[in-house]
Amino acid sequence: MSPKGTIYHSDELFKNYNFPDHFFQHSVFENCTFENYNFSDKDFSGTDFIETLFINCNFSNASLAGSGLKDTIFKHCKLTGVDFARSKDFLFSVQFSNCILDYTSFVKKKNRKCNFIDCSVKGADFTESDLTNSTFDNCDLIAAVFNRTNLNNADLSTSYNFVINPEINSLRKAKLSLNGLPGLLLTYGIVIV
Repeated sequence: MSPKGTIYHSDELFKNYNFPDHFFQHSVFENCTFENYNFSDKDFSGTDFIETLFINCNFSNASLAGSGLKDTIFKHCKLTGVDFARSKDFLFSVQFSNCILDYTSFVKKKNRKCNFIDCSVKGADFTESDLTNSTFDNCDLIAAVFNRTNLNNADLSTSYNFVINPEINSLRKAKLSLNGLPGLLLTYGIVIV
């Protein structure tokens, strides 16, 4: 049963639309597209996004506390400082292409088969997250935190600047290039020349 007063939006394109102050409160968006919006510092608490696409949107420091993100795709978006760890766990699934995800948090999130394509993921925190079968394609992962992270079958072969301790992270069948080898050996003080 859905909460009383919930407003449903389905199959809508939002572009050049001026949202009223409380537009996102108690709302569910399914199969919607948002294009060219500045949502920085916006509070999306309790909002559900299902199969929603965001294109060229700024979410810097937006609050997703208690929000639902199910099969949600971000393209050419800025998401600096977003705490995905505070969103709902149930059916959590997000994908990113050409996004800035610097200093985001995915702590304890289960997001298997996630795609990070051509993204800046500097300083992101993946502590205790499950990224099984995920792909980091051409991503800058400098200062990203991998601590007790499940990266089984993950593909990091084209990404760079990462440091992953194989003793505290699960890397079974993970794909890495030779260029990524220093990021695995840094923990041991081994210098590759």
